[in-house]
Amino acid sequence: MPLTLRFADPRPGLPKGATIFPALERVTTFSQTVNIAGADDSLGPSGGAERSRSSCGISPITIG
Repeated sequence: MPLTLRFADPRPGLPKGATIFPALERVTTFSQTVNIAGADDSLGPSGGAERSRSSCGISPITIG
């Protein structure tokens, strides 16, 4: 069974009853590249896949 962890930027109004870690600081995405007719030798025949990077920080959590 897959494990899903949910992160959000620390702000008021996050959904109640959901397990969300309020520690997200930044998300960066890199778009996909298509290699039409194999014009770029540095990419495979299908191009390059989309990627994302996220940064999380440790913030105090209030329980209650």
